[in-house]
Amino acid sequence: MRTGCFCNPAACQHHLQLTEDDIQSQYKSGHKCGDENDIVQGRPTGAVRVSFGYMSRKSEADRLVEILRRSFLTAQNGSGSPETNSDETATSTTLTGIHVYPVKSCGSFSPRRWPVSHSGLLYDRQWVIVNAAGAVLTQKREAKLCLILPEIDLTGKQLILRHRNKNDSISLPLQPRPDLPNENSACHTKICGKTVGVHDWGEDAGRWLSRVLDQPGLRLLRNAEIGTGTGTGSLQSSLANDSPFLFINRNSALRLEQQTISAGLPSSSSEDYVKRFRANLVADGLAAFEEENWKIISIDGFIFKNMGPCYRCQMICIDQSTASRDQQPLSILAKSRGNKLPFGIHLELTSATDDLHQQLAFIEIGCKLKQIE
Repeated sequence: MRTGCFCNPAACQHHLQLTEDDIQSQYKSGHKCGDENDIVQGRPTGAVRVSFGYMSRKSEADRLVEILRRSFLTAQNGSGSPETNSDETATSTTLTGIHVYPVKSCGSFSPRRWPVSHSGLLYDRQWVIVNAAGAVLTQKREAKLCLILPEIDLTGKQLILRHRNKNDSISLPLQPRPDLPNENSACHTKICGKTVGVHDWGEDAGRWLSRVLDQPGLRLLRNAEIGTGTGTGSLQSSLANDSPFLFINRNSALRLEQQTISAGLPSSSSEDYVKRFRANLVADGLAAFEEENWKIISIDGFIFKNMGPCYRCQMICIDQSTASRDQQPLSILAKSRGNKLPFGIHLELTSATDDLHQQLAFIEIGCKLKQIE
């Protein structure tokens, strides 16, 4: 970014609509090339230019757009909250991210199109990892869980687990194996304070997890309360903590990232910063934190109800790409948003254009979001 006339005074004069008298007046007042006089007698003396080159990233362009939106396009009402035009937002707000977390507290995969039901995204948070004592592992206890990247192969009916750094993977069936009586046995465990019926996903899964996480006795369990049918309506329960869907506004995350940078604190790339908040649905085109005021949201015919803010914990301090910890996101969130650390909103699916009990209904990247109420 640079300011001035960029060694092209004639073009500068033309686009700023400066007359010869204006130029002479600015010169007589002491303005010269390279000084810090941006405004002389109420008239601009130059422009601001942002240049992009070979090494520029899209995240940097996104950050610039957010700065322009925040500084020049968003009017403030008496309460300090952004005033928005719902009609304009409805045409410009777009779903840009779908993230599925098959194994609780592990990494995600990001399809462009994915089945959705009242219980959440298909196969979202259906499995958990427990240690030899039966305690559920989370990133609070074991940050390296984020390096395990699960993926669902709908065609092959497989759960695929990969380790980000070890070039090691395993493929597992999506459903229990009745032909293996010693595998996939049913049991109970406590998850988030609740006793849940689960299936043990077998010795192969346990050995693989123990190897890549370097912990003996690990097991992979799946919620036994979930149906085995093909329609999304058969998936009646997930292991998500508070709601079936977690929604964030990318520009809200970029606002926090900018505050981190302004405070002189180190920050990862914008995309890595967004991933810390582990959303299911990510949207672009809203002013920062505008989503908190939306009550009913339409996403391509799916109608969602805002169930309230998501109150954050120390998990946002974990870089999801490296498993390293830092306190900057938590401290910035506390200073800017209050002690309860609200960020993002919980959503509940209330209705849809398709009958979710009869067929798969899909949500996809690029569809428009609209505020209903």
